[in-house]
Amino acid sequence: MESNTNACSVTMIWDNQKEQILISEVILARPFQYRQGTRERGRAWQEVADAMRASNFKVDKRAVQDRMTSLMERVKAKNKRETAASGIAVEETDEERKIRECVEDMLQEEEDIESAHQKEKGGEEKKKADGAEMRKRACETYRETQKRVVTAVSHQKRRNSGSETISLIQRKMEMDQTMRREEMLRRAEEEERRRGEEREKERRFEFLQQQQQFQQQMQQQQQQFQQQQQQMQHQLLQQNQQSQTIMMGLLKALEKRD
Repeated sequence: MESNTNACSVTMIWDNQKEQILISEVILARPFQYRQGTRERGRAWQEVADAMRASNFKVDKRAVQDRMTSLMERVKAKNKRETAASGIAVEETDEERKIRECVEDMLQEEEDIESAHQKEKGGEEKKKADGAEMRKRACETYRETQKRVVTAVSHQKRRNSGSETISLIQRKMEMDQTMRREEMLRRAEEEERRRGEEREKERRFEFLQQQQQFQQQMQQQQQQFQQQQQQMQHQLLQQNQQSQTIMMGLLKALEKRD
């Protein structure tokens, strides 16, 4: 579809009314809810361009993006001028005010999305680092733990007495043992949760099988009932035919007697 949009030979001349239409389409598509450079954001901009072309505007995806970027830069510059002027607002029309407020909302949305991504990224990196350190310590042998603690203690000041060093080693070993126990508990909880999920899947599978078997039994019973009904109707038909044959025989016998 983009190949068709690039074929627009008429350059769009923007004004406040067209910018308001552009903003209304951007509000519907919400491209700023996606991070910059993602496919989802590109598809959202394409939706904006398609909607405007449906209203006979000569635009493509690049044109609406560029115009929206220009509007955002214009609002940023205006806000910067107002801040530099100690908060004195620059005069603007109602249309300009509506455009500015909508653009400010979009700028805030884009900033919130990027901030949330950076926060999530930082949290994931910290979890990975903590997990790696915990796994490393959990796999240490007693001698490795003792060696690591002694190495750390050797960097302290020489005035520490031997008893203090031993006490520190013991505390560090206790901490490492606690961390290993916590890691083992965490793994046990994960295993229990995994088993619980498997049991739940098996229970659902058995329930579905029971439902299918029940439906099959109901279908079989219905088929048997229909067959019985057909047999009864066939028997009644035969009985009626036999009765008619007997009656016809009696009538003929009476006619001959007369």
